[in-house]
Amino acid sequence: MVHVFDLDSDIYSLLFALLNASSLRALASSSRKWFQLTAPALVRTVKLSCSPHQVLEFCNFSLKYRLCPHIISLTLSASAVYSQPPKNYIKGYVRSIDIAETALFANALAEVLEGAVNLTHLAFEDCTAVLIENESHIADIICRRPPALSLELTGADASSMRKFSSVSGLAHLKLYTLWPPKYDEEAEDILDTILMNSIHTLESLSLRQTLPAILGSEHLSSSSWERVHYFSMSGFPVHSEHVARLFPNIRSMDITRTDWVTREFDGRTVSVPPIVQFDCPPKTLWTELRSFSGPKQLALNLSRHHSLRRISFLGLVSLYTNASEFAQLSDTLHNCDIRSLCLELELVGTPGAGVALPELGFCIPSIDDAPPLLDPLFSTLSQSANHLTYLSIHVGQNLNEIPYYQKHLVRTAPLLASLNNLKYVELGVTAWMTHQSFSPVEISMKPEELVRIWVDSVPSLQYLELSIICEGWKHSWWRIESLDSQPRMRRVSEEEGLSAKRWFDLEEWK
Repeated sequence: MVHVFDLDSDIYSLLFALLNASSLRALASSSRKWFQLTAPALVRTVKLSCSPHQVLEFCNFSLKYRLCPHIISLTLSASAVYSQPPKNYIKGYVRSIDIAETALFANALAEVLEGAVNLTHLAFEDCTAVLIENESHIADIICRRPPALSLELTGADASSMRKFSSVSGLAHLKLYTLWPPKYDEEAEDILDTILMNSIHTLESLSLRQTLPAILGSEHLSSSSWERVHYFSMSGFPVHSEHVARLFPNIRSMDITRTDWVTREFDGRTVSVPPIVQFDCPPKTLWTELRSFSGPKQLALNLSRHHSLRRISFLGLVSLYTNASEFAQLSDTLHNCDIRSLCLELELVGTPGAGVALPELGFCIPSIDDAPPLLDPLFSTLSQSANHLTYLSIHVGQNLNEIPYYQKHLVRTAPLLASLNNLKYVELGVTAWMTHQSFSPVEISMKPEELVRIWVDSVPSLQYLELSIICEGWKHSWWRIESLDSQPRMRRVSEEEGLSAKRWFDLEEWK
């Protein structure tokens, strides 16, 4: 008989992959032998988000037990770097006056990165500038041996970007510069250099605030990144034909956030509108484009000449606020064979009687004074989205609308009965007015009661996700099985739910 401590290392890797972090830590603390076996798995995928002290402890742990070669994915969040919490989430984190802690762990982090020879994913989330300021050697290490799969540098500025100008051979790059968005010629030129260094390897690119100079230039470029299949951008004006010329083989495009940008003209500061949202000539720009996230009008324009399969309308820039907007959605759906649709809407449309919030500059319609937008939405889908497989709906405004939202979800569910291919539905509430104080929401309905109504109303349904967070409710996933023609619903794990979500939203339609 083979003893448990005599198994091959590959077997241990498979077993440890089935355990979550807390189970791994418990096993590691049970004995010295188990610690030796599990320690590599403990550092395989790490996200640090608590404090500078946590980062320093992780670095010391990895260096002490020589675990750096086992680190595959490492993410460092802003909350782990800055001693002070954010005072304003729009402006970002406020630097601590005393950054001695950050400088201390930055040196240790450089040592860890030096030894992480098998690193495939590295992300600095909203903290790139402060890390490089404290330890520029970090950038030298990354440029000399970049992560094999993806590099994310957010919270960068021209100074920190300059340190990465020699990085090359990247496959997936995310680079967000600091808020607020503004034109920075030095940063644009550096970004040009970084992209040119990976022109033959880059497969996905995400940019925010700063764009490469070559993308905003009116002059034709002979260079193109033909391997790029995913492109995401926001925060600057650019023409779609320029994007198509540089990135001709995009399959998925994301333009979910558009900001006004300031630029200096003849000594004057001028506000420039965001990406030309509706700029799309009446022709095919990307023969392989199948997925689009962004403004509704641009989605309509693209749908006329591109075979879209997935559309996402999330965020305030794409929020549905009026029933008349669904006529445009109907046209978009008729133009393409849409399989996956994500959208966000207010519970009730505007205009209408409402509660005035003059400090915010608008009124919230009264729930009782206007019909919910779910009715025209579901009617549009039942008439124009016959092949829809995945549907994600988020109602955005405030948490106090949850009981009304649930009431209308019960009433309107039968409107989707004709969608025979609908397999996965997400029902959620996005409380984007988080700065308002609301009393706890109490509801009488249980989650399984809402699930049962949707299961009975939409016979084709296989998974239902409820991201409605309120008193007595938690984010949950439900699988529907048909046994002897009787559908049964079962709550499943987050892992299974997310796996099904990824399949139906991003893979099934390919």
